[in-house]
Amino acid sequence: MTAMSKTARGAAEAKKASDKGSFSMVRRLLKAALPHLCLIMCLMLLVFFVIDQVNNHIGFMKNEFHKWLTLFLCIAVIAQSAMMISANRKRKMLEYRRRLQKQRKAKG
Repeated sequence: MTAMSKTARGAAEAKKASDKGSFSMVRRLLKAALPHLCLIMCLMLLVFFVIDQVNNHIGFMKNEFHKWLTLFLCIAVIAQSAMMISANRKRKMLEYRRRLQKQRKAKG
């Protein structure tokens, strides 16, 4: 009976660790993909803005206030996405360099 309870407890702990791992993986995926998705959607809105300025009959954006608000939103999101992508790349490079230094110390 004691062995079974230890086994059941170990399985529960393994499931908890697995759940944390999957949540962490989803979080990392969102952290990496979200700036790119925002950038793509804002570029689409910018294209709509330019098309609407060239040809008003298409009517992508009817309200003038909405047009300019969307333009400023797109500019802000593009800047934020660029900063997030840059920060993520720098963080990954730093982690890679630290791992490389640890490997060198372990060898030498």
